[in-house]
Amino acid sequence: MKLGTGLRLSLLWPWILTVVSIAGVVLLLTEDRGGVLVPVLLTLAAAGGAFLSLRVFILLKRIRNFLDHLLRNDYETGMKTRGLISDEIQSIYQRANKAASQLGEYERLCSDRIRLQKAQLDILMRTSPNAFMIGDMKAMSFRINPAMKRLFGIEQDSFSFESIQKQDGNERFFRKFLVATLRSGFPHEGTAVLQLPLRESRREITFRIVPIKDSTEKTAFALVFIEPVDDDAGENPQA
Repeated sequence: MKLGTGLRLSLLWPWILTVVSIAGVVLLLTEDRGGVLVPVLLTLAAAGGAFLSLRVFILLKRIRNFLDHLLRNDYETGMKTRGLISDEIQSIYQRANKAASQLGEYERLCSDRIRLQKAQLDILMRTSPNAFMIGDMKAMSFRINPAMKRLFGIEQDSFSFESIQKQDGNERFFRKFLVATLRSGFPHEGTAVLQLPLRESRREITFRIVPIKDSTEKTAFALVFIEPVDDDAGENPQA
């Protein structure tokens, strides 16, 4: 029930209860102690206070449940807004539902973006003339493109993070990779030795690591662009 001044009923209830309570106390202090009016006023004040307390308790419980759903990425479950009283609490429910709807739409847009990026990466993997590999943070593995396979003289399409990390000489490269993907989330570049888990596949390289984030702003993939330092790096690698 909206008031003409733009205020809502729930904002006036504390004042109404205060006035009723003061009126009851004043009547109680008069000579006739207010007669039967005092118990009526005090009963109304107590009932109104209990009703407001119940409304606040229900509001807090529903907000807690609502936030639990949001934390589980469930944006479809809203807060019931139907009620006999249209007050500020109903307005909170409506705003919460609108926020959940917007978050759900944002989540869908981000998911679509990730799917599009993954498709673009697959095309890039097959067609790019430049040597690079894709770090898949969920699969914990590197996918190697044809140009990089030719550069290192290998046939294998992928390697696990663990197999790359434990190779002698890869400490600098893998440390930079972890910083770029798990800590800063920003591109990193440098020079390092890269030894793949195959014989005679050790090269000194310059690299650029570009993280690609998902809807939660965590790195989902990382593009690792690679160029050899010189043609003799494979024969005389520098640590």
